[in-house]
Order: sequence, then structure tokens, then C-alpha cells
Amino acid sequence: MAIADALRACGRPRDEIAAAMAAYLGRPVSPHTLNNYASAGQEGHCISLARSVALVAATHDPRLIADQLAPLGWAVIETRHVHAIRAGLARQRAAELTRIAREEEALWRAVS
Repeated sequence: MAIADALRACGRPRDEIAAAMAAYLGRPVSPHTLNNYASAGQEGHCISLARSVALVAATHDPRLIADQLAPLGWAVIETRHVHAIRAGLARQRAAELTRIAREEEALWRAVS
């Protein structure tokens, strides 16, 4: 269902999207194959990871991969947010280390 939603939201014709995927992959992708991926009735047509990434590149819709990762507790984010997330994690680690250092100093003072 996510594939059909992404194709609709993209607003580009499927033959254009298939051509963009083919250019990304360096091998043919037909609009017919793309239609099979999008069809709810075509359970046997599972899209590979490489083609999922090519579809994300063609549609600019990360939900195609994000929906697969969400049950694992993972998220897809834009790279421009990575440094902000790392900075937040570093602040959390620094706060934890500061807490541990204070506790250890208090224990040291108690036995001195």
C-alpha cells in the first residue's frame, strides 16, 4: 500500500518514475513492474531493497523504507538532522557521566 501511496503522492507518471528508477539502478525497470509492486492483489511481487531505494530516489518519499524499519524501532531521517541528534545524544551521555562522577566523589569523600 505504501508504494501505491507514494506513487500517487509523487504526482509523476509511472513511466517517468520507472525510468528514474532504471537510471538510478543502471538496469531496466518497467512501468508494468512498478504497477505490480503497487497492486494490492499482487502479493507475489515483493520489491527488493535496491528497488525500494531507487523508488525513494525517484519519488522522494522515504515512507517506503521507513514503514519497513518502524517495527524494528528504527527511523529514516534526513541527513541534515544527524548532527543535531548526535549532539543531543552526546549531551545525554555527558549528563550521565557528570552524575556518575558526582556519585563517585561523594562516595570517595564519605570514606576519606
